[in-house]
Amino acid sequence: METFDYTTVEEQIAKLKSQNLIISDEAAAKVALTIYGYSNLIKSYREPYTIINHLVHIQMNI
Repeated sequence: METFDYTTVEEQIAKLKSQNLIISDEAAAKVALTIYGYSNLIKSYREPYTIINHLVHIQMNI
């Protein structure tokens, strides 16, 4: 069986920066990657949606 080595959020951000993506708020990028995952954000495998709870309101319109 094949095993996979997953990249960290920091490695994902480094990859995006190496592809000339401008990340103006790295902390927000880390949160978004943690919640939604790289493929959902970058490869558009999801519809835009909003998550609301009593502590955080994050809206993604990608």
